[in-house]
Amino acid sequence: MITRFRVQNYKALRDVTLDLTPVHVLIGPNDSGKTSLLEALAALCRSVERPFSEVFRRSIERRAYLFSVSWTPPCYQFDGYELETYRDGKIYDCLPVTTKERFRAIEGKPYEIDFQRPATTLYYGKSEESSAFQNLKAQGYPEDLLDQISDQLRGVHFYRFSPEALKIPVVLDARRQGRMEFNGFGLPQLLDEIRNDRARFTRLEERFCELFHYMAAIELPVQDSFASLPSDHRQVQRSEFASGKGIQFRLKDGSKLLAEDASDGMFLVLAYLALLHLPEPPRVLLIEEPENGIHPARLKEIIRILKQLVSEQSHTQVLMTTHSPYVLHEFTPEEVTLCIREPNGEVKTRRLSESKSVHELSDVFSLGEIWNIDGDDKLMDKFEPEEQMAP
Repeated sequence: MITRFRVQNYKALRDVTLDLTPVHVLIGPNDSGKTSLLEALAALCRSVERPFSEVFRRSIERRAYLFSVSWTPPCYQFDGYELETYRDGKIYDCLPVTTKERFRAIEGKPYEIDFQRPATTLYYGKSEESSAFQNLKAQGYPEDLLDQISDQLRGVHFYRFSPEALKIPVVLDARRQGRMEFNGFGLPQLLDEIRNDRARFTRLEERFCELFHYMAAIELPVQDSFASLPSDHRQVQRSEFASGKGIQFRLKDGSKLLAEDASDGMFLVLAYLALLHLPEPPRVLLIEEPENGIHPARLKEIIRILKQLVSEQSHTQVLMTTHSPYVLHEFTPEEVTLCIREPNGEVKTRRLSESKSVHELSDVFSLGEIWNIDGDDKLMDKFEPEEQMAP
């Protein structure tokens, strides 16, 4: 599990550190850096297995990003690598920051790596299509160390689900295997992959039918489908369709419920259940505003599914953003971080466990109610170090 994530000079994040729990929530007003933090962590995770040209946006200005992560149980602290982009937009350098202390064992003897040698330009032509760690291995950095760090970071999923995208039938595509698009496009394929393990799919189906008691089965019929998400799938001509998989439901009375007639909340629950039942669940799951399009009572079930995912898959970690006090009802102050942008544009973060107001009111009100009472600005004004707070 990632216990701490630090990012410097990424978008509006000058220098921000997050102390994380297995399931963690970011709150704060719009434009307070919440989404940027998810994007920064996603970029770091993706960089161990994807080409930089897919991970980092090109910039017209010279930029030096720095990412740092720590894990538990203690293995290694990885203080990241620095990316420098120049005016032509190419990433020329990706190198560990330049001291021996940056790769070190938390337990045992530190790796003796000579980071004092001159920085080597990593990108020449096609090498821009390599991942960070492929380039670092090529330079002679210890493969066992890089492999351990890579194992901690690979397998990130990042979603902001759109019920409309979840409902659309899809052409099966190996490039999408084991995941959906950011908006949830590809859910029928994901369910079809889970169905390859009949027992696993049955567990998913049973849990879904428990939540929607009038349901009897989830069906994945072959039907006209989309290879990618169109701007308006209702306007696509039939000649543009290809064969793929869709979703429909069989009710207990024997009738069928088509995807377009099903509720948005039903499909949101189904998407989270699919993540829970994947053969290889995400190591890091990033979610923007899970409350969108769902009733507060059903939202509680979503949070339970996510917590079940973490408890059943010990390597999975969830980080989400929210504007809903109903989400906070399900969390402790240690599991929530408030993000605020200061007048100078700098993003600051504080865990709610450090809030004097939360400490004083938690016996009377839920965390969501305290957030409603105080609001973001007042809550940020009432922080103090935890060690100074009365027990």
